[in-house]
Amino acid sequence: MHNRNPIVDNLRGLAMLGVVGIHCGALVQQSATPWPGLYVLCEVLTRFAVPAFFAVSGYGLFRSYPLEQPLRYGAFLRGRLRALVLPYAVWSWFYLVWFQDPGWRAWWWNWPHMLYEFAYGKFCYQLYFMVILFWFYVSLPLWRKLVAWLDGGGRARLWGGLTALTVVQLVLFEINATWWRYPAWMKDYPRLITALHERMSWCPLLYMVVFVLGALAARHEAPLRAWLQRNLLPCIALFLAAAAAMLARVSRLRDAGQDIWTAAPQVHQLTPEGLLYTVAFLLCASAVLERLEAHQSPLLSPLAYLSRHSMVVYMVHPVFLDGLPLWLAALAAPAALDGQTVTTSPATLSVHIPLLYTATVLFSLAFAQSMSNWGRRFPLLNLLLTGKQ
Repeated sequence: MHNRNPIVDNLRGLAMLGVVGIHCGALVQQSATPWPGLYVLCEVLTRFAVPAFFAVSGYGLFRSYPLEQPLRYGAFLRGRLRALVLPYAVWSWFYLVWFQDPGWRAWWWNWPHMLYEFAYGKFCYQLYFMVILFWFYVSLPLWRKLVAWLDGGGRARLWGGLTALTVVQLVLFEINATWWRYPAWMKDYPRLITALHERMSWCPLLYMVVFVLGALAARHEAPLRAWLQRNLLPCIALFLAAAAAMLARVSRLRDAGQDIWTAAPQVHQLTPEGLLYTVAFLLCASAVLERLEAHQSPLLSPLAYLSRHSMVVYMVHPVFLDGLPLWLAALAAPAALDGQTVTTSPATLSVHIPLLYTATVLFSLAFAQSMSNWGRRFPLLNLLLTGKQ
């Protein structure tokens, strides 16, 4: 069993904070704090979060299943079914019940629709990550062959291959952004059309660069960490330059006549600027964490706590993000409700987004800690919620 890398663990906690920020972005415009700068922060500058999770996953897979050892594919998939698919199914079921009105029972036996929702992570907006990760797991033998080829032929092959991989991913993104009309022959294959239409919810190819970089980081961990320890300032400079590139893209869209609420969502992790920003964040955050580790900073303790509970927080935070404004409104003006069910969207309530963000993280952490405590007494609960025994 290999030793855990605290840098990678803490990256998981930072990515979790970024995901909550992304999901706050949709609420900014109609909130009590409709600040354009806050919207850009949530919609643009947190976009490292989801690809960072894939980089961490690539690292973890290639540390746990190194290329020097044969992959027992059947045993690997059985383990992944427990660790990923089981909690995904449990949380999907939870959100099916949580977000539906009492009429959900009327279509309960509509199994084709249920399977569609399950296959593409539609029960809640954060679950698609689990679906894409599942397909990374299924295709792991192919990724192992690719990483072995990249890492087995010297620097020219490594850097040339990474460059080609980056170009392929960006080309695929450009095709993905415009290709929504399908050949006529596909009309006889509705499931294929559905799979293509939902490609953003399952296709791992749009995140393959960061996944492969995570795998390569696992294979060259010692020299990479030594390089990060020596190059903190260049990593910070690269991150600032990448952030400036993201903001410049927003500015160009504004100059073309779009308002900030339309322009910002177009500058995300799959754009060329977004890919650069993700890689720059991973390098910068890792270099900063290396420095904190070297000085045994007290900041590492809360980061480690965030990391330990990152999966449950990732899964449960929509409950509090969507629910807290409604619950507070019900507490503040119960007489005005006159016994009626609150159905107002959080976006239409007068919420303060920085406070909502903070409260969502804290309540989600409290829930995660509570479930961790109960999980020690009832291991089955821990298995169902996190896939861990």
